[in-house]
Amino acid sequence: MSQTARLGRPLGEVRLRSGINSPIIRSLASLSLRNLARSVVRRGDPNKFGVRFESSGRRDDPDIERLARQGQLAELVERIEGGGVWLKMSSLHELDPAYEQLRTDYIADLEDLTKLRLRDEISWSGLSVFVASPNMVTPYHFDHDVNFLFQIQGEKDVFLFDQEDRFVLTEQEIERFYRGRAFAGVLREETRPLGRQYRLVPGVAVHQPPLAPHLICNADNVSVSVSIWFALRSFDRRAKIYQANACLRQLGWRPTPPGMSDLSDSLKVAALTAVSKSKPATQRELLYSGIDRILAPARLAKRMLGTVQA
Repeated sequence: MSQTARLGRPLGEVRLRSGINSPIIRSLASLSLRNLARSVVRRGDPNKFGVRFESSGRRDDPDIERLARQGQLAELVERIEGGGVWLKMSSLHELDPAYEQLRTDYIADLEDLTKLRLRDEISWSGLSVFVASPNMVTPYHFDHDVNFLFQIQGEKDVFLFDQEDRFVLTEQEIERFYRGRAFAGVLREETRPLGRQYRLVPGVAVHQPPLAPHLICNADNVSVSVSIWFALRSFDRRAKIYQANACLRQLGWRPTPPGMSDLSDSLKVAALTAVSKSKPATQRELLYSGIDRILAPARLAKRMLGTVQA
């Protein structure tokens, strides 16, 4: 087992030297957030910002849904306090050298914390900002990356679940995730009490291991968080095994989970690597180009069938 496998187990709450005292972090007040949102939109990559909103409780603000649909993030930032808005602005290190410096400082802090040379193992990394209205809930889900979610303004609760517990997270849910379904996890009533609660206040981060399901509930305040995330090569390799297993399961097989057979794992990784892009331009291409190519004929056939039936 590689040393980086330690990051597959939760470290809980952490405090990093680069955190709340960074000038770029202190600058994330409302005005700076509006300017940041405008920069994100000007970049022109819709995959690097996200908007989610709730209709209830905002009858006095009928324009907010239009703003969300049009991706007018700066205007939405001004309405955050009114409720019902969640914004994600990704890969900010591409926009400004100050954010890139913050990203590298965080990773250096994490290397000190974990005693691991992370930069040698990182395949992709980034810095994202989340802004959410009071009492907003981020739905239950899990991610491929190692993530440190650092609270900047306001408070919120993170409920973190054990990704190694197959009662909580099944092999099939992981396989569906690596086929491209972002919300493949299902929070059931019998698993809800198994989440460990972390209260995030300014200056505190929580470590979310790869595939660890989590549910996030804002307190009655506007919340601003910074996410430092990175993918590790060992977990990228594991993702290919799950993708191969998803294909095998679709054919009626009962595939062996990762880590049970070195030979089986190696063959699965080789198969997915052979059909993946050799020089991915994005993290999505890194993770999904192989499985997308395998599933493309079936997806095309399904669309054609749907057109004929319509």
